[in-house]
Amino acid sequence: MNSSLGNAEYIYINYYNRLKYFFQKSGISPETAEELNQDTIVKVYSNHDKYQETLGKESSWIYAIARNEMINYFRKTKKEELYIDNQANELIFNSYSKVLLEEDKDETLNALRTAIKELKEPEKSIILLHCI
Repeated sequence: MNSSLGNAEYIYINYYNRLKYFFQKSGISPETAEELNQDTIVKVYSNHDKYQETLGKESSWIYAIARNEMINYFRKTKKEELYIDNQANELIFNSYSKVLLEEDKDETLNALRTAIKELKEPEKSIILLHCI
């Protein structure tokens, strides 16, 4: 167990802006991103005793919770913002999570390019047009 995850201030200081950016860059409105961000931080804090350092990085665990919050949001609202089918949905979430966790800008861009290349049309066009 990591005691720092049991500290709400630590979670807020270290992850609030990063999570908000994660949600907003995924095509979610700022208001919904704020709500999902708060829900994620509460879940991280409430479940900090379930985090196991031996299974992976703290940030990976937190982004997995954030990703699940986002998926639940899309299921509840049945919105298909930028996501045409489940295959594209999974690829975008996984690739974007990896991008956020990478430190080196060149590696980040290469990972994003690779993920976009793997998309089928029209998903690839939607992503590219959204970013232009």
